[in-house]
Amino acid sequence: MDREGSGLSVEQEQPAQSKNALAQAQQSLRISSVNNWRGQCLDNFARIEHAIIRCTEAILPHVKAHPFVLEEAARNRTRRLGEGLEGNWPKVQAATQLSSLLDHWSIRELERNDLVHGRFSIRASPDADWLLVNELLSVKKGVTITSRSTLDSHQAKAFLSAIRGERKRLEIAIDSFCQTVTKT
Repeated sequence: MDREGSGLSVEQEQPAQSKNALAQAQQSLRISSVNNWRGQCLDNFARIEHAIIRCTEAILPHVKAHPFVLEEAARNRTRRLGEGLEGNWPKVQAATQLSSLLDHWSIRELERNDLVHGRFSIRASPDADWLLVNELLSVKKGVTITSRSTLDSHQAKAFLSAIRGERKRLEIAIDSFCQTVTKT
């Protein structure tokens, strides 16, 4: 029986509506999963930013040879702290190790920018829970550049695990060094 000119019987319309509702529910779950992953990543980055700021504030009164300031931008804070450690405590192994960890973390901060400033499209993936396409617009020397990168749920979990581990090592090194310097 034709219902309001759709050309489909009532029996044919219901499975189509059910499939559409299921597809919408699955997409909502993928979006929720990506938002949760993104939030966890950004939380790890924020924790390190706090540790870097607190460490810089704590050691600045002890800086003698190569003064530096607490920068506004996260990447600059990380770089300045690393340079300050090398310049003021060049023979202290803990300072050298921390500076190396900070140098590596500054590369992660570029990835943070992609997470913060990218525009995400989330798709179904046959091999993973979801596929994320991150489109990023940037301006370099007055030219707009568009870049796209993809990440599936397995790669995203590995990325989060990696930054979590790096964050924990960096927090331990920061706390240890700051406690050593501020005790003297």
